[in-house]
Amino acid sequence: MTDEQKCLEWLKHRRDNMPMAGAKRMFGIAIAALEKQEKKPAKAKFNKLYNKFVYFCPVCGEVTGHYDYCSDCGQAIDYDNPEPYTEGES
Repeated sequence: MTDEQKCLEWLKHRRDNMPMAGAKRMFGIAIAALEKQEKKPAKAKFNKLYNKFVYFCPVCGEVTGHYDYCSDCGQAIDYDNPEPYTEGES
């Protein structure tokens, strides 16, 4: 387990045991930010017109420019083992 995963587990545990709604929201924001740092596999679709693969963000579905992070939602993206993109998914 990485340090980031340990931190996520700790934050989730603390959030679930918080009595104050405001504190729960703050922990939720921190958790969401850390989860975006974990790379998720890109979605790939072959484009016949350009004869190459086009990659999409696995979270929001926006086209990525093969960058480390989605420019739309900030999700960290892994291009090593992309998953197939199917129409209509985001």
